[in-house]
Order: sequence, then structure tokens, then C-alpha cells
Amino acid sequence: MRKTIIILYLMLIFVLVAVPVLSEDQKASPEGLTPEKASEAEASGVPNQSAKTHEPMVKMSVPLFSPLFSGFPVATVNDENITMEELRDAVNEAHTQMSEDKATVKVNYGDILNRLVNLKLILQDAEEMGINELPEVGESVTSYKKNLMRDLVKSSYIKKAKADSKEIERIYKELTKEWKIRSVLFFDEEDAKKALSAAKEGNNFADLAVKAVSDKKAKGDVEPQFVKPGMLMPKISEAITKMKVGELSPVIEILAGKDNSGYSIVELLDVRNVDNQELRKKAEQEALANKKATMLLEYRQSLYKQYVKVDRKLFESLDFAAKKPGIEKFLKDKRTIAVIKGQKPITVGDLAEAVKKSFFHGMESASAEDFKNRKTQMLEKMLGDRVLDKEAIRMGLDKTDQYMKAVKEYKDSIIFGAYLEKVIIPDVKIKHDEIESYYNEHLSEFSTPLMMRVRSIAFKERRFAESAIEKLRKGTDFNWMVSHAEGQVEPDDKRLEIFDQNLITVKSMPEGMQKAVAGSSADDIKLYESPAGYFYAVLIMQVVPAKPAALEAVKGQITEKLIAQKLKKSMDELAAKLRQAGDVKIFLSEAGQ
Repeated sequence: MRKTIIILYLMLIFVLVAVPVLSEDQKASPEGLTPEKASEAEASGVPNQSAKTHEPMVKMSVPLFSPLFSGFPVATVNDENITMEELRDAVNEAHTQMSEDKATVKVNYGDILNRLVNLKLILQDAEEMGINELPEVGESVTSYKKNLMRDLVKSSYIKKAKADSKEIERIYKELTKEWKIRSVLFFDEEDAKKALSAAKEGNNFADLAVKAVSDKKAKGDVEPQFVKPGMLMPKISEAITKMKVGELSPVIEILAGKDNSGYSIVELLDVRNVDNQELRKKAEQEALANKKATMLLEYRQSLYKQYVKVDRKLFESLDFAAKKPGIEKFLKDKRTIAVIKGQKPITVGDLAEAVKKSFFHGMESASAEDFKNRKTQMLEKMLGDRVLDKEAIRMGLDKTDQYMKAVKEYKDSIIFGAYLEKVIIPDVKIKHDEIESYYNEHLSEFSTPLMMRVRSIAFKERRFAESAIEKLRKGTDFNWMVSHAEGQVEPDDKRLEIFDQNLITVKSMPEGMQKAVAGSSADDIKLYESPAGYFYAVLIMQVVPAKPAALEAVKGQITEKLIAQKLKKSMDELAAKLRQAGDVKIFLSEAGQ
């Protein structure tokens, strides 16, 4: 998995990371190079076109995103074109990547084109070595083609799906629902039953709960509070869904470890919905997903009616879990379970093979029920895949530009990865002293951050804050100061910054606060002036120093970084050699307007 991630990462940066590109002087030449820059360009990997051809050259202003010029070559690599469409796609990917990274660097089209050239050279070299003919490459591409066509069929069918407004509201109400409850956990079941019985006889449950906690027969928050259903244990949440406001739950047994097990009683006091636009978006997405799932299920069933006939009697009679005849015998069974019009039938042996493969960790511990469920699941999958394959061919999806482009890109990525594994990765070795050196040079990357727990009092003027700090340093109780100090900012002021005694990283504090508490120890009192012009007396309650992780704990992480660096360097060096030996022509002379 780690190797795969590194390969995908390298393929991305191989296309997107900047390399030297044409300067303003080079752009002035019709061929893209001036004689004075020829030797310099040759060394940097940009081909000296003027030295290789005397053909007349013309400049053209071609719109990058116009479909009219999609097939227009912006470069040739050993007579193989890199088209405007390929450059456009790479530019779009670069924009997406920078958007995700929140970068502000302007995309340089020339840099990206140079990377596309290098990638093309490596893919050509891989094909010359026969890597594209490797069985594992062919198998991976074949599997991808099938899955892609099925996905295209499904996406074509559901592209006009719209979420039902009533379903959105139903989901939104569930997502924003909060229950106001009083919950008590009794240590003994008998005590819980007595309390519930007493409440049903007319005694106030709140009083019973307070007394039980006071008598140390129970624990819990006797004060009511609003909670989201997802915050509660499933047993409690399930019980509340069946209750009306004002009702008590039955005694619920809770098993949650030594300290949190017992017998719970919950009182439902109120139900409310809190407006939340983020959750509304989530409800819309969930409702749309539900709609698409329903449409796909109906679509698949309609395809079954058109194309499929299943021998249900034979299917039901198959017992893959039985010792006799045993699943190995079923693997050779040629009887037909299902017929799909125009396709090879599904036999008992086909289904048995699919069931066997579905038990990734072996069938030894599987129950008869497991086998029964897998039998149904595998037949459904096989039928679903085959009817989608049939529909994809009927719709001609394997002839579309979208399909062929996606297959080519995937195949290139597989060949690129195989090339890395066979040609470059074997020569990449990481020594322990390299790991240790990287660790020492980047120690801050592998350290837990400096953290503090603080409390604060906000004042409108500096003099009030300084007076409070002086009193606090002389021993005045902080809580007393919160209650009595004059000149404080009103609690509902929206510009008020809240430091609520949670342990937080110093880096997450406002910049001015970071400077104010720098070098502090526990019990120090500091003055902080906020951007809003308020003055804070800040009590440092706890300091947790930054602590570096042990080298052994981050060794794998560092190794991955170093491998990626060395692979990147090796690929750049290889691409430069391939450029030198190949015939590369770049027609891009002006970009980024």
C-alpha cells in the first residue's frame, strides 16, 4: 500500500512540479530558442530545435480551452504528439492541486509541458522494454475497463437524479434533532427497578435521581441537558426513539467496562431541532444518494427482466457449506444456474468459485449462514456485472472519447508504476545514517507541539487588566477576580475571545497571544492585547512542553520521504538522458496570458 501511494504521488509531481522553462529571450525565437541560449537549453533538457531543423516556423495564438484545438500538437516526442487537450488536462489538474493546497503560485504552462514530455519519454522507454506487455499490466487494465464501463452505465442512468424534498426534510430533521434528557446510571439492577417503580407511582424522578446519586447508588448528570442521538449509546438512543416527551425509559442494562457499566433510566423532557445549514447540505447529499441507490436498484431489476433467467430451484438446493459433496466438487459442476441473453451462462462451478474467493481469510470458520449469504451476494454481483456489461456494449460506451481517454490514462499510470518498480526502485537504497540525519535536521516535524491550558479575564482598558494582574500575582483568587473585577468586557460581546481551560497548542492561539505567553510556566499571569483592543489577564494553568518522537517511531515515515526524494531525483536524471537521446520538439513559445 505504501509503495502504491508513493508511485501515485510521484506520477502527480512528475507532471506538476516545475522545471526550467523558456525564458523571455527564448520565447522571442520562432523555434523557441536563440543561438546564444542553445547550449544552455540543451543542458537543461529543452531541445535545440534550430539545430535539428531548418523548416520555417510561424507563431500562433491558440486558445487553450477551445475544443477546436484539442488535437493540436504542442510538442512531439519521438514523433508521438502531446496535444493541446493533454496540456489542458494537466493544467486543470495543477489548478485543482493548488486550490486544495491553498497555493497562490501562478501555473506555468511551459513547466507543465516539460513534465508531460518527460513522462512521455519514460512511457516510451517502458514500452521498448516490454513492460506494457507484462501479464499484471494487462490484467489490471482489463479489470479497470470492465469496472469503468459499468460505472459509466450507472452514471449515465442516474445523471438526472434529483433528491425528493420530503426526503431531504426527513433526513434534516433527524440530523438536527436533539433530546433533552435526564439520565442516571444505577450500580445495582434492583435499585434501578425500585426507582422506576417509585416514579411510576407518582414520585418525581428528578428527586429520586438526586437521592440515588447522593446515596452513592447511582451516578450521572441529574440536571437535564440537550444531546444529539449520536452522542448516546445505541441501546439508550433506541429506547428514546420509542418514547414520548415526559416518559421514562425502562431499565436499560449498560455494559461499557468496569467504571461505566450498570442499569440506566432516562427521562425524555423535550425534543427540538436546531437550524444548521451544514447539516442541511449533508441531508441534501444523503437524500440524493438514496435516490440514486433506489434508481439503480430499479434499473438493475428491469435489466434482469429483460435479459436474465435464473434456475431458482437449483440455486436454492446448493449447500456450499455441507461436507458432502463439498465446495471443491461444486467447482467442477457445469449445471447452469442463470442465463443472460447473448452471454455465456453462469454455472454452479462459476458461482462456487466466486463464493470461495469471497472468503478472503479462508472458509474454515464460516458458518452455514455465512455460506448462504455469500451465495446470494455473489450471484447478485455476477448477474449485476454481466447485465451492466451488456448494456455498456449496447450503448457503445466502449467507443466513446471519455472511455478511451480514461483507459489510456489508467494504462499509462500502471505502466509508469511498473517501470518504477522494475527499473528505478531496485536501485534506491536508504541507509540508517540518512534516516538519522533527516530526523535531526527536521526534528520539529516529529515533535508534539507546545501546549498550554489557560484562563482569561477580558477588560475594556489596559489599566483594569494591569490592576487585576497585579492582584492576581499577589495571591487574589482567580474566580473571585472574575466575579468582582471592574471594567470587564460583557460576556455576550462577539469580539470577545474565549479561552475555556482546554489544553490547546500554542500555535493555534492568536499571534499576539503566542507572544504574550512565550516562555511562560504554570501559574504565570500574562497581559494580552487582542486585535479588537481588549486587554486580557491570562492565567497559565498548565504547560506541556514540546516533545520529540523517538526515532524508531517515525523511522518508517522518514524512509518514505527519503525514498520519494530519491525516486524523484532518479526520474529527473533518467528523463534528462532520454531527452538527450530522443527527438523532442516543443512548439509552445508563449503561455499563461
